[in-house]
Amino acid sequence: MKDKNDIQSFKTDRPLIVFGATGLLGSQLVFMACADRFSPHLILHGSHLPRLEGLKAEILEAGFDGIEVTITTDTDEACRQGGYLFYSRSVQSGKQTREEMLLDNAPTAKETGLAIRKAPNSIHRVVCVSNPSDIIGLTLLIHSGLAPEQVFSISALDTTRYIRAIKEVLGIEREDMSGVYTLGSHDMSMAVMRDTVRIKGWSIDKCISEGLMTEEDWNEIQNRVVNGGRMVIKKRGHTAYQSPAYLGYQMLLASDEAVFPYPSARYHNSSLFPHCFLSLPTIIDSKGCRHQRQSYTDRDIEALKRSYQSIRTLRDIAIEHGHLPNTALWEQKLQEQTDELILKEKSKNI
Repeated sequence: MKDKNDIQSFKTDRPLIVFGATGLLGSQLVFMACADRFSPHLILHGSHLPRLEGLKAEILEAGFDGIEVTITTDTDEACRQGGYLFYSRSVQSGKQTREEMLLDNAPTAKETGLAIRKAPNSIHRVVCVSNPSDIIGLTLLIHSGLAPEQVFSISALDTTRYIRAIKEVLGIEREDMSGVYTLGSHDMSMAVMRDTVRIKGWSIDKCISEGLMTEEDWNEIQNRVVNGGRMVIKKRGHTAYQSPAYLGYQMLLASDEAVFPYPSARYHNSSLFPHCFLSLPTIIDSKGCRHQRQSYTDRDIEALKRSYQSIRTLRDIAIEHGHLPNTALWEQKLQEQTDELILKEKSKNI
């Protein structure tokens, strides 16, 4: 990172590549990055050249100094120079199920992953916000040649909504809460963790037994967390894009000096949750997205298992339709990609 006191400095010399740049979410991210002087080179990808030309004109008319803007409809060209990649590329087809979104969006995610693999200059980090983000993130990873730490998708909105729900229902301030997060899938099957939560040092069960809250309060909190995203869309009259753009930008920006603390979805393989891309306790720092150890009660594990089934179902559909290879082929490939990342990091320190 460069000196922030220098008005002409940027946070990185690497390009920022934005797929889906002309969409509401992508263009919001672009302007955030320009205003924050993230990179001196923007590479904007989209399927409609006139819209890209219009976005470029608007960026230039905003008067951002020292920023080169490249536009392209070619996926390989967009990835060629490497850098940070924000993926919000999606097919807009109105209201869809997650399965329909997957079948629409997985082909372009596979195409982008393969373009990343071919790029002569390495992609440093990929943040995915294209739905269903768990499986689209997985598709990008498997085809990209990148290590699991380098590719992750957004799920923080569910956790921040959980924090807000506790505050609004119980009147509890953020500093009096800990262990508040959702895990698993980024959909209606998300696992709203109950037994990790502490409110003024008390578990949810103790809060109920001591009269700080009721079981009805807990049910209301859960309902707000699971259904709150749809309520935002209903009240605003359009898709929510500013909050995911902001949190997605923070994920791009994350470093040892500015750690991203909320759970993010990334690749995971264990006996409980094999071969999947789901949200578990993580941090994002200079080394990428890394799992954090956490113990769970049987009740929370059961919630996670139910959530995992949602991800597994979509993963198997992606395999069936040829967007992902069979899981038996993943582990060696991903281990090789991780080893390559470790060697790169070591070579930097020699």
